[in-house]
Amino acid sequence: MLNSPPIPVCFGCDARGTWVVDAYVCPKCGGKLSLDSQGGPILNHAPVTAQQIEAYAKTWLDTKYVHRGRSRLNGVDCIGLLRACAEHFQLSNHDFFNYAPTPDGRTLIREMDIAFGVDDGYDGHYNGAPYEIGDVLVFWIRKRNKPKHAGIFTRMSDGRPGIIHTYSTIGKVSIHGMDEWWLERIAKVYKWPGVK
Repeated sequence: MLNSPPIPVCFGCDARGTWVVDAYVCPKCGGKLSLDSQGGPILNHAPVTAQQIEAYAKTWLDTKYVHRGRSRLNGVDCIGLLRACAEHFQLSNHDFFNYAPTPDGRTLIREMDIAFGVDDGYDGHYNGAPYEIGDVLVFWIRKRNKPKHAGIFTRMSDGRPGIIHTYSTIGKVSIHGMDEWWLERIAKVYKWPGVK
């Protein structure tokens, strides 16, 4: 007897039925549909919110810093933390490892543009785009307009702007308040694709 394929179930709204697999979206709630290793449809979750990304990033707090790291066990760097969030919520498959401990700004922006599906002709100057909880902020550190670092925007308990990130000096994933030093170094803001 042949096994019939399982009926996909949306974990976001429990809708059952036949999906247009090429659409990769639940027709009822808009949750993301992906394919399992056998090519069968799986609806992994309802639409992702920025607050879910922020909360998930916080579960990585105290994970040690490792240049080009991509796991809780071995450690992560700033890009590894973003990659963990993207992978967890199935927002992007793009990853890159071709960067030095102090990455080339053009390469960082190019790779981030690919990961976030952006092609906006970035010219090295922050355009003042507003940012919200869960957005990805890219920073220049020493040389203006040479982005080198990234993190996830959050709010501190007192309402001040903050960032969830990691780098070699702090040695682990942390949350820091963003003072003027950080705010004036924002190079670019990314919105997660499909996040509400």
